[in-house]
Amino acid sequence: MPLAALAVFRFAAARHRCATPRTNREASTMSQSETAATPTNVAQSATTHAEINLRKITLLGTFGSQTAPEALLRLPDGEITKVTPGDRLGRNTVIAIDSDRVALQRGNTAHWLTIP
Repeated sequence: MPLAALAVFRFAAARHRCATPRTNREASTMSQSETAATPTNVAQSATTHAEINLRKITLLGTFGSQTAPEALLRLPDGEITKVTPGDRLGRNTVIAIDSDRVALQRGNTAHWLTIP
């Protein structure tokens, strides 16, 4: 699932869990906040720029618990995929996921991916 679609899906799911507003005033307040644009200074401080090699697997982030860690990876073909330990990516196997890195094994060699 593309990262943008994942963000939209998460927003829609969170919005769906919200309670229905009880008054018209609450409804108008909700619609104003939902349609408000993100202030420029907030968007700039929340954005990190990093150069990545588009020909290699890139770690975008990790999440989950210590007992069930997961990671988002960008593959060389541009696909964004969620992985867990034991998953295979071509000839690579995900062997570990830490809070800020993922270990991939290919044959007898392992290497760590870090967030750029």
